[in-house]
Amino acid sequence: MTTQGWIETALKTAQPIRAGAFIVTLYGDAITPRGGEVWVGNIIEACAGVGISETLVRTAVSRLVSAGVLTGTRDGRRSFYRLDPRRSIEFETVGALLFDPPSAPRDWVVLVADEGNGPPVPGMARLGAGMWIGPRGPGDLPEGAILQAQGVAGPEMQAMAARLWGLEDLARGWQGFVDSYAGVDRGTVPNGAEALVARLCLTHAFRRLVLATPQLAPEAFAPDWPGHLARRVFARLYLALSAQAEAHLAARFSNANGGLALETGQSRARLAALAGLIGPG
Repeated sequence: MTTQGWIETALKTAQPIRAGAFIVTLYGDAITPRGGEVWVGNIIEACAGVGISETLVRTAVSRLVSAGVLTGTRDGRRSFYRLDPRRSIEFETVGALLFDPPSAPRDWVVLVADEGNGPPVPGMARLGAGMWIGPRGPGDLPEGAILQAQGVAGPEMQAMAARLWGLEDLARGWQGFVDSYAGVDRGTVPNGAEALVARLCLTHAFRRLVLATPQLAPEAFAPDWPGHLARRVFARLYLALSAQAEAHLAARFSNANGGLALETGQSRARLAALAGLIGPG
């Protein structure tokens, strides 16, 4: 596949691309590992690569500031935006899910709770009137828990999970990601700005699927669950693009103190985790 094929595939797979969400992807992928601050001109440059205008970027940045995601400072005529420290844990959590996911929970919890406006605990599914089931998260058992048990692998468990969490629809999304990128890494890897745009689009599409998929116990997923293959595809393509993408970041992007680092401990750790996922060769 040609370099243009890389870009076209990345752009198509990442659709729909909205300015605010894409800027969040930019920070999570490239800026947070390098101190969390960047010049607004670099945000405009990155977004231009996916067809987002400067006007839309500035509007989206203003909204992200109002929402407490970013904070802004000025140095002369230049504006810089930093990830708000209060959101750092959230970004670290999502980053871990993308690049080095924790072990999936092994136990399930059933609890009794009022219907309210949704699940009493994020990630739980409704079993019946006032009854909920979900993975056993870290920490104390949630209020209202009446049962904790380990699931039994098999088609019955997988059928239940597919019905309660809509896994069949999610599986189609994961398979679409895999199909879209079939053979793309056998082509010429983009250089410079195109490499960064391709990696951001890849991460944008992958992030959307990861956040839509519940973090369930392994036995909830069928052995051929396409999310497993998609994660390896993501790792392989991310690694293929990273040398050029990060060289472009170091050459072109800056914060209030100067240029962004070519690599940091966090960026190296991410690449190492992805390389471990796909193994040698």
